[in-house]
Amino acid sequence: MQLFMEKDKAEKITGQFLTNLAGNKYNNLIAKDCSLYLPLVLYEFAEKKYLYFQKFYFHESRLKDRIKTILQAKSTLKLDKKQQINLLNEIMTEPLSLRVSKNGAPLIKDPHQINAIKLALSSQFSIVSGGPGTGKTSLMVNILRCLVRARIDTERIDIEKILLAAPTGRAAQRMTETIYGNISTIVNPSHEDIKLLELKGATLHKILKYQAYKNDFHLKYTKPLKATFIIVDEV
Repeated sequence: MQLFMEKDKAEKITGQFLTNLAGNKYNNLIAKDCSLYLPLVLYEFAEKKYLYFQKFYFHESRLKDRIKTILQAKSTLKLDKKQQINLLNEIMTEPLSLRVSKNGAPLIKDPHQINAIKLALSSQFSIVSGGPGTGKTSLMVNILRCLVRARIDTERIDIEKILLAAPTGRAAQRMTETIYGNISTIVNPSHEDIKLLELKGATLHKILKYQAYKNDFHLKYTKPLKATFIIVDEV
């Protein structure tokens, strides 16, 4: 392995940088007041210091504020525990269970995946993460299967109000193929399961109507996206 810099030299340069930083020798480059527009931002949290590029700090702070706003908004869907259990029991019966294993056996009721589905069915905003092979794909499909079976004010959720979003065209296409592939493993798919085949993944740029000539999105906080549920993959 070829090193970018010798360890001793790297430690010396780092030490000099931290000493100069403490001595305020970079005031024209590094902002300690986050409202100032300088190339770098020094942010302190929990007695630790973090050095950001200004644009990364800006976008991270903006994302954090938007998530807070979403969490404080009125919940679109909040199913009680009994409704959640009924939906899970329905989609995991023998004829309706996904069969993604090589031997064609029904999907095992993994407690972590069950809890993730319950979270999605009871929260305004949720994030599910995990490494390869942890079942995120089948989990996404089962969340969708529960959503199309759920009722809001006694009415079934309209499939047209569910959006599948991804950062790239390839990821969006993979979401579409994933739904088709998983639904095809069901021995006796219901009408609700078959309706999911109408869903098509799309890029975030397309959904938010990116306008190249403005370098901006048509749909944003001043013109919010009108959808009941949005599933975003690989962000």
